[in-house]
Amino acid sequence: MLAAAAATELLLEAEQAGLADGRTYTRLISALHREGRSEDAARIFERSQLLGLNRGAENYEEVLRRVESSARTKRLQAAMERSPQEGMRMFEELLRNGTADAFAYNVAIEHSQVARVR
Repeated sequence: MLAAAAATELLLEAEQAGLADGRTYTRLISALHREGRSEDAARIFERSQLLGLNRGAENYEEVLRRVESSARTKRLQAAMERSPQEGMRMFEELLRNGTADAFAYNVAIEHSQVARVR
């Protein structure tokens, strides 16, 4: 609970300084969700929507899916850079468990092209 409370305070500070953006709200939504505070996460999402941020997301769960996708993509990118074989094994696992999205495909395609050039 402490982490989300601190994050909420930081959001207020960022808002007052005119520095809060979509990513600021997304990070707070994610922190609240991790602490099981879905009502608070939904409230912050609605607040971001009123400010014209997080457009294209219908609800805070969509924001969380985007955060998870971004984290998955970063892990896949890192695996590809360590070893193309490791990266492709990870990509195949994403395919098997149904979590491969367009970003995962893009990373796999990019690295398959790099491998051909080498």
